[in-house]
Amino acid sequence: MDRLLERLSSASCSTAEPFFNEDIAGFVSFGSAHWTAHPNLRPFVLALTRIFGEYGKQDAAHSAAVQAMVPSAVGFLLDRCQDAIANGVTMASAHSSAETDLADILRALSTVLFENGPHCAQVHGQLLIVLERLIKLDDGSDTLDARRLAIACLGNLCAKTGSKHHVLHMQIYGILIQQFDQHGHGPVSRSVGPGLGRNKTGQQARGAVLSVHNPQLLVQAIRSMLILVNESKAVASEACSRLLPLLGQIIFTESLGSSVSASQARLPVPAGPWRRLESDSDASDMDVLMPRRPQRSSDTKMRTCALQLLTAFSNACPKQVLPHLTNFLTPHEQEPVTVPLIDMITISPDPRQRVAASQAFCSLLENAKPHLAMAEHSGSQSPSFMTLSQRLANQVHAMHKSILPRLREERHSPTLYLLICALTALVECSPYSRLAYDFRADIVCIVERHLNHSDMTIKARIAECFAVLLDTSAVAPQERSHEARPSWLDLTPPIIDRLSDAATDKTVQLRVPALGACAAVARNQPALFGMLWDAKLSPVFKQTRIDADPATRIASAKMLEQFAHSCSTHAVPHEAMPTGWWLEILPVICGPLAVDRMYAVRTLAASTIGQIPEADMRNLPSDLQAECWAATEELLADEHQDVRAAAWGALGVLLGHCLDKNDADLARLAALMPSATRDKSTMVKIRAAWALGNLGEALLRRQQQQQQQHPAPKPPMSLDVLLDLVDAANRLTSEHDKCGANGARAIHILVRLLHTQCDSPPHAYAPRIDRCLDKAAQVAIKVAKSGSFKARWNACSLLGGLLCSPHSLVRYLAWRMPLYDALVSAATVCPNFKVKISAVSAMACVAHAPATENAGAVKCMHAILGALEKIDQSVSDSRFGEFKYKSQLKNTAMATADLLAASSLGAARAEVDELASRIRSLCQLPD
Repeated sequence: MDRLLERLSSASCSTAEPFFNEDIAGFVSFGSAHWTAHPNLRPFVLALTRIFGEYGKQDAAHSAAVQAMVPSAVGFLLDRCQDAIANGVTMASAHSSAETDLADILRALSTVLFENGPHCAQVHGQLLIVLERLIKLDDGSDTLDARRLAIACLGNLCAKTGSKHHVLHMQIYGILIQQFDQHGHGPVSRSVGPGLGRNKTGQQARGAVLSVHNPQLLVQAIRSMLILVNESKAVASEACSRLLPLLGQIIFTESLGSSVSASQARLPVPAGPWRRLESDSDASDMDVLMPRRPQRSSDTKMRTCALQLLTAFSNACPKQVLPHLTNFLTPHEQEPVTVPLIDMITISPDPRQRVAASQAFCSLLENAKPHLAMAEHSGSQSPSFMTLSQRLANQVHAMHKSILPRLREERHSPTLYLLICALTALVECSPYSRLAYDFRADIVCIVERHLNHSDMTIKARIAECFAVLLDTSAVAPQERSHEARPSWLDLTPPIIDRLSDAATDKTVQLRVPALGACAAVARNQPALFGMLWDAKLSPVFKQTRIDADPATRIASAKMLEQFAHSCSTHAVPHEAMPTGWWLEILPVICGPLAVDRMYAVRTLAASTIGQIPEADMRNLPSDLQAECWAATEELLADEHQDVRAAAWGALGVLLGHCLDKNDADLARLAALMPSATRDKSTMVKIRAAWALGNLGEALLRRQQQQQQQHPAPKPPMSLDVLLDLVDAANRLTSEHDKCGANGARAIHILVRLLHTQCDSPPHAYAPRIDRCLDKAAQVAIKVAKSGSFKARWNACSLLGGLLCSPHSLVRYLAWRMPLYDALVSAATVCPNFKVKISAVSAMACVAHAPATENAGAVKCMHAILGALEKIDQSVSDSRFGEFKYKSQLKNTAMATADLLAASSLGAARAEVDELASRIRSLCQLPD
């Protein structure tokens, strides 16, 4: 036994000497059975602590061995805790052996439980009972360590458990919330409200006291709650509203027992070396700066943990944090330029607290971006009433006024880095065009200044900030003019020139952000990018595309892809387009980039091919066009799904360019389409369905061209291949709801092609054609009733095409009636006017039904009448933009009603005529 213990202890102290799970498991079993006979507990407990802490994540073999012994190790340590409780260990002395042993046991237990909770599910209930009893030990300094470690065990038990352990999470949440009630400011449910400790005048309550009964236990409870919130969104939603007021008090309270405003929080710290502190241990030894070191240390840890928990809440449940946003960003109404989190980044002597404050500030802004987008300074302000948009604009203005002076004055590199991170988050969510003052010119000056910084991380981060700043200059295509160009953009060319030089820096840490900034120029200022291409950016691309670092090659390819996208949207003026740009880059795109070993580079290569404008594609040499087609077809079979999705999108673009392809080329492309139905990626299926629709249009154009040249042209596609395409489109549309719009469009085009190619198909093909049309009808009915608006619009067109089909299947009334019902549902139930118009237009195909059938016509006429009678209600229930389609719906309804009335015969003729008269009356009413 002693030799085994010695071997186990030595294995835990030396990473070179291996240990065996059999030895540890045997020791656990032996120790559990002979606790009193072998009281040498401490070496074994330390061995478990070191094994799970140091060896558990080394490699797969060690990880599997350690996980296998989790149940036995947890059971052994749990028995020892129960023995301590049963023996009545009161731990009267902080130096007693019992306290030391129990603390070591709990420390080992917390280490074993971390990320191993799922492997000991059978003892979860027993663990909670024992840990809760330990947490409720009598209050006192001699029990403090054991109680703190018991709370730590609760948090570590949650790590890596996932949402399926919801019951466990809620039980642990109940225990932890009691600790907040006991050691915080009283019951958490009795929060101080949204003011976070402010009095009626809006100022921080100067005499407010944050009653923290035991800071160390509260700090550990916050840490455990942080782990729990990261594991369970349900717990985060439950705890957010209860804990946010307490977190606000902790963050903005100077010390235990006193609360001050943010302006008074500027401690009279000398401008000495405290700004150079980089760890808590360094800070704790500076007695000169911290006369109350133990208390100050507990305050710092508590505030840091509170900031981390605030960040977790902001990420897990941003909508619940939103009502408290003002309280954490600009809580002091009488000091509009005071932002406590920014003050904390620059003032706090603790580096961990500065990092936590920066992360909290960035997270709050990132998740509040849609909310802050409403910010707008109005022309007149009323002192008695302020709109939400005005208040938000004031907050954004205050945050800029707080952070920009600090960025000009800051000299400490780590703090400057955190301030730049905060500025980047602020720029990303600021609607500058609607603010009273546009801060972007000031930010450009700060960017230009810090690009000269000696610290590489500062330069890299400022490049990322500049890229985000350029994204704020994006305008709609109709607004792109010299007058719409912001004046601050005139300050950017020198910065872009220096960033292009930094893009070829020897340090990858700077190259990638600099290339990202160049991509932002291509995205937002393509004219400037085009003018700088020959002199600056082309040499940058030639050097970075062959870089050994994959991130550099990705950023280089992204720069090209962004400018290609600007070209495809006609955002580049003709005079700014580099001469022969496509001739220069396409051989590289179709060659080295398309076969790059990094999948992201291949994805961007395929995406760039898909951005070639039609006019430019037609002007390319035939051999270069062939290279684009060949590279795209090769990437369709790539091993990575992102590459395949981009390749299918590029193929759809090439097919939509109306390029002259012969029948053999179209047949080869058609043979590739069914392979997409077997792909596991939904995005691949969506892009393939769109490409399939474009292929159908290309086949229709090809057929029309041949009909103009020959009186009896040969079909561009064999009937077998065409039916394979229809089957593929049916499968793509029916298996995935997201493929509904593109799939319904593809089926409609292929059905039209099938109608024109084989009005009287050979008898052998008739059963297969009927099966294809029947499946297409089922898909169309499903999409027309439950798909997206765009999908329903395409599905209604497909239903109309099926009703016009000349094939024998359509002659059966039982087959047509579900199609009528789907059109009626789309016309009367769907609130979208374009869907209604498509459905009413498709109802005109009912006129192709046999002359003796009037049931479908009557049903459609009632649906049209119902849609017109509720047209005003439909407009009020829909978005405001739908109103412009009101007259178009009336015109379509009148045309369809006239056609159905003219084609109706028999007993229902009188009813159809009456309905048509009522429809005409409603259509003639003024809008």
